[in-house]
Amino acid sequence: MKKGLWKRRAFAFLVAAAMVIPQGVYAAETEGNETPENAITEEVPARVHENGCTLAPDHEGDCVTEPVENTEEPTERVHEEGCKLASDHEGDCVTESAENTEQQPERVHEDGCILPSDHEGECEVEEMPLQAPKAGDVLTVHENGEDGAYTSLADAVAAAANGDTIELKSDLTSTKYALISGKNITIIGNGHTITRGENFTREGDQARGGYHPAMIEVANGAKLTLIDITLDDAMRAEADKFLEQVTGEGNKDNENKVQDAIIAAYRGGGTIELGDKATLKNFGGMSAVRIGGPGQDGEGTSTLIMQSGSKIIDDKSTPREGGVAAIWSQGGKIEMQEGSEISGIDGRAIYLEDGGIATIDGAIHDITSNEVMTDNPEKGSNQGKGATGDGFAGIALALFGNSHATLTENGEIYKIASHDDNVVDVVLFGTYPSSFTMEKGSTLTGTEGEYVSILDSNGMNVYIDGTISNFDTKNSKKQNVLIRTRNNGFTFEIQENGIIENCVSGDAAVMYFQGSNITLNFKGTLRNIETRFSTTPVMFIAHTAGTNATCTLTGTMENITGSGLYISKGSSRLIIDGGTIQNCSGYAIEVESKNPNPVVLIKDGSVIKNNNNGKAQIIVATTNANNQYEHVEIASNTVYGNKTIDLKAFDVTLDDNYANIKLGNANNSAVNAINASVEKQDPNWDVVGSNALWFQPSEESVHFVASRPWNTGSTSLYAAYIPLQEDGTPANDAILTLVPVDNEPVIDVTLTGLTAGASYALMLVNSDEYKISPADITIYTGGDEDYSNNGLPEDYVIEGLPNNYNDIDGLKKQLGGIQYLDANGNPIVNDKTPGEYRIAFKNSLPADFKIDGNDVKVAEGKLIIRYTADQDESISGTNVNELQNAAPLAPVKDYAIGVVESGSTYYINNDTDRKITDISGISLLDDDLLTSGNDNRQELMEERANEMIQWGEEIDGLTNQFSFHYLDLVDRNNGDAWVSSTKPITVYLPYPKDTDQNTEFKLLHYKDLHREYGISGQKDVEAAIRATDIEEMSINNTDKGITFEVDQSGFSPFALVWQGEKSEGGGDGSSSSGGSHTSNTYYVRYHNDDDTVKDGKFIPGETVTVKGNVFTAPVGKVLAGWSLDEDGKVDYKVGDTFRMPGSSVDLYAVWKDAETESHSAYISGYPDGTVGPDKTITRAEAATMFYNLLSDKNGDAKAFTDVPANQWYAKAVMTLAGKGVISGYPDGTFKPNAPITRAEFVTMAMNFANAGKGTACSFPDVPQNMWYYGAIAGATQNGWISGYPDGTFGPDRYITRAEVTSVINRMENRAADMSFMMEHLKELRTFSDLSFGHWAYGSMMEAANGHDYTRADQNSYESWVDIH
Repeated sequence: MKKGLWKRRAFAFLVAAAMVIPQGVYAAETEGNETPENAITEEVPARVHENGCTLAPDHEGDCVTEPVENTEEPTERVHEEGCKLASDHEGDCVTESAENTEQQPERVHEDGCILPSDHEGECEVEEMPLQAPKAGDVLTVHENGEDGAYTSLADAVAAAANGDTIELKSDLTSTKYALISGKNITIIGNGHTITRGENFTREGDQARGGYHPAMIEVANGAKLTLIDITLDDAMRAEADKFLEQVTGEGNKDNENKVQDAIIAAYRGGGTIELGDKATLKNFGGMSAVRIGGPGQDGEGTSTLIMQSGSKIIDDKSTPREGGVAAIWSQGGKIEMQEGSEISGIDGRAIYLEDGGIATIDGAIHDITSNEVMTDNPEKGSNQGKGATGDGFAGIALALFGNSHATLTENGEIYKIASHDDNVVDVVLFGTYPSSFTMEKGSTLTGTEGEYVSILDSNGMNVYIDGTISNFDTKNSKKQNVLIRTRNNGFTFEIQENGIIENCVSGDAAVMYFQGSNITLNFKGTLRNIETRFSTTPVMFIAHTAGTNATCTLTGTMENITGSGLYISKGSSRLIIDGGTIQNCSGYAIEVESKNPNPVVLIKDGSVIKNNNNGKAQIIVATTNANNQYEHVEIASNTVYGNKTIDLKAFDVTLDDNYANIKLGNANNSAVNAINASVEKQDPNWDVVGSNALWFQPSEESVHFVASRPWNTGSTSLYAAYIPLQEDGTPANDAILTLVPVDNEPVIDVTLTGLTAGASYALMLVNSDEYKISPADITIYTGGDEDYSNNGLPEDYVIEGLPNNYNDIDGLKKQLGGIQYLDANGNPIVNDKTPGEYRIAFKNSLPADFKIDGNDVKVAEGKLIIRYTADQDESISGTNVNELQNAAPLAPVKDYAIGVVESGSTYYINNDTDRKITDISGISLLDDDLLTSGNDNRQELMEERANEMIQWGEEIDGLTNQFSFHYLDLVDRNNGDAWVSSTKPITVYLPYPKDTDQNTEFKLLHYKDLHREYGISGQKDVEAAIRATDIEEMSINNTDKGITFEVDQSGFSPFALVWQGEKSEGGGDGSSSSGGSHTSNTYYVRYHNDDDTVKDGKFIPGETVTVKGNVFTAPVGKVLAGWSLDEDGKVDYKVGDTFRMPGSSVDLYAVWKDAETESHSAYISGYPDGTVGPDKTITRAEAATMFYNLLSDKNGDAKAFTDVPANQWYAKAVMTLAGKGVISGYPDGTFKPNAPITRAEFVTMAMNFANAGKGTACSFPDVPQNMWYYGAIAGATQNGWISGYPDGTFGPDRYITRAEVTSVINRMENRAADMSFMMEHLKELRTFSDLSFGHWAYGSMMEAANGHDYTRADQNSYESWVDIH
């Protein structure tokens, strides 16, 4: 046999045998639950010592003993110095806060075997049959009674004593129930099956009268453990009525009701433990398992524990006739451990009521609704229906009556189906005040082709920290929302790790919320969601009467086919506090609600980006603008891309660098006041529309643009505004202010002299005059080849004329043409100096000139000249190629070529009022990046590109190479004016040097990064590049060049990127434009023998911080540092820094011997060889444990009135009190023999560790004003202890000895080396009541056995080297 293999097999056998973990313990491992405190104990009578003294039963030794600091005995004994000692002599009496303990959960070894959390080493094992430990006698059952076996399970159970084991030797048919009352029984089936037979015997008792029983009933605190056995109900129903069996007076009619379950444990306390290969199937009554209790895990709660390998299933060969669920809990507790499953069920998996609790770390899958199950077992109503009578209520889970279900880290629900493809059937259903929680790592997954809704909640609290995915309610015969909630006062929360993704909704929304005083928190991620229509929202906060929700978004909503959030009429509110809504095909936010606060509050750090296909991202669409509260409060730098907000009066588009602002719809009284003021000023002026903009600036000026309303006249236009009071009505003696604005398709509004924080109402007003001006125009340096007019546009358009004006040529003649002027009114010579200039008519018009009877006012236009990198090339046309109507015949060289279909229409500056008639000059400009300004813009753009590029395979030695092209369409006949095309342009880029058609390229588009003259200087350039959106273009490598398509106005800088070798001088050597600089990145590679970990990417000169250990340390070794050479000395220690050279760096691990440290034992157990892991610990015992851990036991002592100096615990208590670890009670007592509470123990632990008090504690039963608040908060934050699954801490609950060692070991960074312990088991101090399967086995053995150890670092496990 391979060396060490026998030990590993033996160890694996012990691990397998230990998989039957007590229910409360497993919860302590995974949920912070404590061990149950209802263990059965037996008193042993006192005995008479040979010297005549009377001793406690568990006393050992003589009456007079040597003083012992670390002894634990259950009764007092007489010390030789006269003091009385308790047997369990350990513990202290500090009365400050205590915390909860958690044992680490089991883990799965890479070979597939399950190991305890603190096990190290290999698990090479051969498959071995699972055997349970047999505490008492073994009884056998065989259908023929062979070898003296019992012939029925009922008889064997009746004969079995507490702790006995029953083994099946054959399959059985059962016709009589087995009652397990007040004793613990293990049944090992050896693969056999017990089947419910015909004519199953009816039973009777005082509470129920005559009734049809389960196959097995567990009562009066009994515990049943099933291993490797199948109980088959054979779909037999023992009666006709599928109703709950009732107790009490009167006609109960139970004899006509079907059996409750295959196994039942009613209120009064009982535990059903389904071990490995334990299977319940084909329940024919109400359930497979029914458990009861008072609810909320109170006293007398019955518990179902499903361990790994256990199952509840259906064969599905026979349809079910009725029932409730596979598991029916009426105030009982369910614990599904990892590896357990409920599957193949016809109907429902779990039904909770009356405060039932379910913790699901296993799997629920392949569950299908039916027409016969009820959601009301008392009345049997709503068969196959839900709360609305339309859909099946909770196929996987149904929660009623303050019940609570938690899908924990490994829990999963999948393949849930509707039997009739009714999407109103829901996976989860719950009522107020129940709760459903998904922890991090849990999953709820839909199945392609199965159409069910996710959740229907009638007031249930929902907390999602796991992942929900792949549900579809759209592509079925009916449609429904995925998640629907209603009722009042509930919370729905997607937590930080929560994800809802890849789902499709077929109704009004993905999530529909309705009710008053509801709290919606979205901290996680919603992504890749498709709604019914492109405008259907993901979240719909309903408008029904009384709906009042506060919705807070701190997470991310992205990639949505549809809108983001819709707040309907009502008084709900949306707060976006650092959250992100991006890439929705509809609006990000739609608002109709009215609220005495901002309806939408978008706070600093939030991101609204790339929504509604580039159009407005927010709409405030109230039906009636009747108060100032219907507004959106927008912090600066939160809306990216299109910054338009749609409002009733007109849309408002904010500047890129807008300040904080509030926008909404104004009060009707404000509208009336503006109309009256305009009428008073000039009766011939017209107010546009019947709605007014409400706004509140944060500065003294504000600028925005707005789309011209459809009913705006052609005459001169003004922005008219008045100040408002806080209630939205006009201020007293409000004065109307008129600001002239251009009557253009896009209206530019600048308001100055405002009061920051004051409110205003604004409307547009047409005067009785026309204002005409030359149209603004943007050009690039250049023009036609002879550079006529020095590159300045010769053609112009007069703006401000009515649409029916028909004498434009005559008007131009009167105006005498245009001229281009600088800021001082001097004519400019040419277009070689980029900047902003004035366009003025050369002549003025006569004073009496009128159009349509209205006066005419003449104004100026604006010329913007954009930079080009090489003006000579732009002027000569070297970097400009005329658009073609067919693909090039030869490969493109040097500069890009554009191809467009015939029939495209072109507009100057994308203005549809300025169509270009002579298209012969339409060309594609291909310019270099601007690098002469020394503003590092190319390096910044490369940095942005490197952040987002992901190659399928990165090749060592190759780095990202760049070739930049600044592309745009221009009109060579009109000063290289920027133009747009109605048809897309196919661009052909030349291949860079040393690349060809086989090179893998990526093409990035820096959207909207245009060359306005104002982008200059490092600060402006960096801000613009950081703010721009980058999209990866779809490209094709052809023999003529690299092709891609650009839409109407989608030109700006492009970066062509590929992997290549660094060229001489750092350039890429490309002959195409934009390509004289390349940014190279390199890696740091960490090596250990044949293992390598790569860290990167770094650019030359960047500071690199050396990592810590990234490998598994050799036994007895720790990392000394890193060497630049294999087998070399340490060149860098952890945390050292160096500058990245122009190549990758290889570092090799250097190991050194680990220093040996020591841990002393701090518990010793009782004289009878036990350690009492589940006993409640006293204050004196806890004090003694901490005293034994003291490195310095000297110092002042403090006395207590009830701690005599001659008591065994006196020195420990008084020493710790003198050191301030414990304080006792105000009356001067210590109460040494009182059980210590969790709050007191945590306080003692925090004082012992001299740890600072915590500041945040979320337990509802730990008020901030309590003395133990800071200690509990601190211990929780330190990870020493946690709370219970229901969110409480239980500060006044007592704590056990096992729990105490778990906390202390975590606090002291102590851990058991399970491999070492198994190899040296005979040398260790062991205890008869501490089995390997106990959840705290490792912790208590560590505490009881002193040992020497090493560890690779403070975060590594201990490797024991000796025991003492």
